Amino acid sequence: MNGDITLKILESITGFVGGIGDFAGAFLSAGYGASYGRMRRELGKRVAEREMRAVKDFSRRQIYNAVCKLRQQGLIVSDVSQAHTRWHTTEKGLQRKVALQFRTAKQRLADSAVVKAAPRLNIVVFDIPERERRKRDWLRDVLRTLGFIMLQKSVWVGKVLLPESFIGELEKLGLLRLVEIFEISKSGTLRQVI
Repeated sequence: MNGDITLKILESITGFVGGIGDFAGAFLSAGYGASYGRMRRELGKRVAEREMRAVKDFSRRQIYNAVCKLRQQGLIVSDVSQAHTRWHTTEKGLQRKVALQFRTAKQRLADSAVVKAAPRLNIVVFDIPERERRKRDWLRDVLRTLGFIMLQKSVWVGKVLLPESFIGELEKLGLLRLVEIFEISKSGTLRQVI
């Protein structure tokens, strides 16, 4: 529960760069020839609505406590200007957000994945660069959890059906282009391993 609210807050704070969708919607709703101030108000409304949707499952007190705790831990900082306060995520906060995203992705896979035996052998091969070490470690943990056996650090084999949610998580993390999955009908020398 605590990780959920922390992740939602960190995502909503770092998530606002505006986004072209928010800008386009604000531009269209403000109308032709609208002033800069009106455009900013419309954009502010859209951003506020999105942030409220992100944290609507939590009570006001929970959000307040979580924000105070995040500030004390040095994960977020506030920038007070004229009429309102803007929150920014620190480098430490960005690292915490990524760690929480990996943890929740792994939990979703573990919860949804019912390990089923496959009629054929599956081989998962990946080449994830060193700068994305966390993603690589996450993938290895998930493959181990699903029941795959490591042949080499980036080659895993198992007679396990890969759940659709696994492919979805690979896509969310941007790993789909770096992972190859093969289904083998004749195992050859791999018979000794499995």
